[in-house]
Amino acid sequence: MLGKYALELSEDLKLFMGEDYRMTIHFMKKRITVNDGYNDSDLKLNDSVFISKIKKDLYLSLGAAPNYTVMKVKKYGPDLYLFPMYLESEGEASDISAYFTSATDVPGEVDENGEMGFPSISVTIDDSKLSSFFSSQHCISDSFRLKRIPVDK
Repeated sequence: MLGKYALELSEDLKLFMGEDYRMTIHFMKKRITVNDGYNDSDLKLNDSVFISKIKKDLYLSLGAAPNYTVMKVKKYGPDLYLFPMYLESEGEASDISAYFTSATDVPGEVDENGEMGFPSISVTIDDSKLSSFFSSQHCISDSFRLKRIPVDK
């Protein structure tokens, strides 16, 4: 994973983020630097970024307890693909409970404008079932592509 990558967005995300949106991610031994086109953010491994290998699969977790975003990492050629742990469509905890130690529905919260936010599901990961969730029909099949940026010599 070491190296510098450019995030390539899907067409839907390009419309949402803007056509000019650029992000580079530089994986180093003990940290990751993210540049959003304006600023660098340093993320330290085992602080807010975790890389786990479970059996043959690699996972990238971002955040702090108890709220993590987990992505399965697959390498195709020089590029990396990040598959987020998102549901393919709206669902409930009971739909995915077989893949986790526990799964609980979390209602959306009311925002500052008084509008109800999106509901989510809080899960406790069971390492032995994680790969099965990512290959199930419940997990979103879209990925984020990290295109390797060649090193200048």
